[in-house]
Amino acid sequence: MSRTVKFLIVVSIAFSLFLVGGFLLPSHYQAEKELVMEAAFEDIYPYLTDLKKWNDWTAWSKKEDPSLEIRYEGNETGAGSKQIWKGNKMGDGELMLTESNPGDGVYYVMKMNEGNVEMKGSIVFRPVNPTRTKVLWNMGGELGNNPIFRYFGLLMENMVEKDLELGLKNLKEIVEKQSTQK
Repeated sequence: MSRTVKFLIVVSIAFSLFLVGGFLLPSHYQAEKELVMEAAFEDIYPYLTDLKKWNDWTAWSKKEDPSLEIRYEGNETGAGSKQIWKGNKMGDGELMLTESNPGDGVYYVMKMNEGNVEMKGSIVFRPVNPTRTKVLWNMGGELGNNPIFRYFGLLMENMVEKDLELGLKNLKEIVEKQSTQK
């Protein structure tokens, strides 16, 4: 058997193992972060339900991508409000609040890459006491049957968790500063 044939057999086996391995990976990903804030949930909620305020604290902001162009549609705040963006680093996408409850938090759908990538998420809060609140942010998505996307899902969880963590830290700084000024 020639070296070329042996090489092609090895490459074919490696590629087959790669594909089979991809099918064994989960078909979804889920990222989650939480942080306790020295603020009442009433002070946190306005930053969640108003998408115009998300630019002040999320990792998906002009601070992270100065080229970001953002426009808003739908309701001013709460369910039905929508943020649409385009930027060099962030790409294109949209985020729509699907539920907004002052006693619980917000739920949303995010679409990126011309709607080809859809993620669902929530930012909910649980009062620890009258002046402390635990904020839990989670986001996830389906990867389908494509084994390449499933490998990508392994990276997505880590990337998204970093964004969630940065966003929660920024939100904490804002609401705690506001709480001490009362």
